[in-house]
Amino acid sequence: MVLPIQKPTMEAFLIRLRDNGKETLGQFLLFQNREIIFQCKMLELPWKNNQHDVSCIPKGVYRLTPIESEERGKYFSIPDVCSRDQIRMHTANYVHQLKGCQAPGKSFADINQDGLIDVTASQKTLAELVKLITVPIKYTIF
Repeated sequence: MVLPIQKPTMEAFLIRLRDNGKETLGQFLLFQNREIIFQCKMLELPWKNNQHDVSCIPKGVYRLTPIESEERGKYFSIPDVCSRDQIRMHTANYVHQLKGCQAPGKSFADINQDGLIDVTASQKTLAELVKLITVPIKYTIF
């Protein structure tokens, strides 16, 4: 008996670790066939009731969709966020660079010594992610 070949399934999870009212820090995990193939840190705005430009997005299940523009190059869209649009995962090291989007990074550090935790190597981390995620995938935020 020959078993059918299954397509590799890929999905991502964001586990929010801390929201101090100024920023939200998380751990991003990318799975393929139930095995972790990539992980990084994530920086977001704090939770402020899903308000435009000042809040992270609600916990839930979304799609993480690769997109490309001349201005930003390759990055990701997170469409279908309730009462929000233009939510992206893009490069940023500091929370003040975000308006509801997410910024991946290699590690957490207070880069600019302002008392807030930043993410390091955001550009390199995003570049690694866009090589791995080439089609829309399920993205669950806890």
